[in-house]
Amino acid sequence: MTGMVPFILYNITTTIIHIMEMKEFTVHHIHIMEMKEFTVHHIQIMEMKEFIVHHIHIMEMKEFTIHLIHIMEMKEFINALWLNVS
Repeated sequence: MTGMVPFILYNITTTIIHIMEMKEFTVHHIHIMEMKEFTVHHIQIMEMKEFIVHHIHIMEMKEFTIHLIHIMEMKEFINALWLNVS
């Protein structure tokens, strides 16, 4: 029976080591998943930022075009007035 004690202790120690390794692996896996999630969120934020910048450019272009149309209309109006005067 005394020959069994070291064998049982060895089995218990091996089991504990395996459990600890599994725990460590699980913690690492959770960290990797969290990093992955964070990266996905970061990419989405960057895409949203890019979209907003594009949207601002479109709005500025629209505003610029409207101003240009007004300037062209004013120019036409002044030309019409000038022709009527002379």
